[in-house]
Amino acid sequence: MEEKLDLILQELRKLREATEANNQLMTLEETAQYLGISMNVMYALKDRPGFPVKQLAPRVYRVPKKALLEWLNSKEVV
Repeated sequence: MEEKLDLILQELRKLREATEANNQLMTLEETAQYLGISMNVMYALKDRPGFPVKQLAPRVYRVPKKALLEWLNSKEVV
């Protein structure tokens, strides 16, 4: 029980640190909605090299909005 609580506290610290580092972290769902794409496309996009996604825990991903905008601006329109 003690070990599980320690793991939970570690994950909460990671989330807090990430939030403090960039107040505008979006979930994958929020990012998909912001970009106007489906969740299937979002899941494929998060696995692409160079996409600005942070994995904070198993199945916990956040996308910094500022880094996302920089990533979008760096891409060429085809």
